[in-house]
Amino acid sequence: MMVVFAIMGSVIKKAYMEKFAASLGLNGRVEEMMHNVKLIVAFANEDVGIDNFAKHAEENLQISLKAAKKIGMISGFFFTIMMGFQIYAYYIALFLVRDKWINPNTGVVYDRYEVIICIQGMMMAMVSCGSIVPILPAIINALIAARRIFDVIERKSEIEGGKVFADTQIELKNAIYFEKAVFRYPQMPESAPDVLNGATFKIKAGTSTAIVGPSGSGKSTIVQLVNNFYNLKEGTVHFDETNLKEIELKSLRKSIGYVSQEPVLILGTIRDNLRYGDKDASEENMQDALT
Repeated sequence: MMVVFAIMGSVIKKAYMEKFAASLGLNGRVEEMMHNVKLIVAFANEDVGIDNFAKHAEENLQISLKAAKKIGMISGFFFTIMMGFQIYAYYIALFLVRDKWINPNTGVVYDRYEVIICIQGMMMAMVSCGSIVPILPAIINALIAARRIFDVIERKSEIEGGKVFADTQIELKNAIYFEKAVFRYPQMPESAPDVLNGATFKIKAGTSTAIVGPSGSGKSTIVQLVNNFYNLKEGTVHFDETNLKEIELKSLRKSIGYVSQEPVLILGTIRDNLRYGDKDASEENMQDALT
């Protein structure tokens, strides 16, 4: 029976994982459409969005139906085994009572009441085991969610910092230097052109530098490379004479105030948001930041 339960659990888990993955993809598609609804309406692409949603919803439906069939077949198989076991038990009991077999535990002949009690006890145990089936979806969903969480927790970043400026504020004296920097985002196909191709320039300390260019020319990429969010394919980035890869990541990022193209506000007051980058900021520091 334990082998049967193990096989059933494995099949049901696989079916629910397929269903969960399909639902996740559909939810991501809906979230993307809702987030970009203004862009979709601006280009009059509502019909395209609806068609894409319908296509993914149909795929999700087919996967869900396939999973439901597997689960239904497994449940039916389980109850068939239960009923078959009960019939077989009564069949054996018939011979025990008819041929007056002696119970080795009591030393007396089996009677029908004793056999019925024994069989009913085993059936109650099987029914109790069968009661796990309705809650299997919740257990499997929890396991899938937990696995995704632990995958993120246990993920090892490809970005490795050094030991320079450990636990200290970085004080830039001269400039940030990009030297023959070549970069392409990891998710981009190999046939796509590099975002940066041999870029060489410097950002002087104590000055304001504006990087101007069309969309996709690498403006935001430069800021992300300064924060060491990605590894260069070729070339180097230096803070004064120190290679970026030798600087401790925590110290580097604590020394940089970064506002992305789409700023995100944490829950709380404006003061809470200002102190998110520096919890020890004074009122004067915050006023300076606001002005």
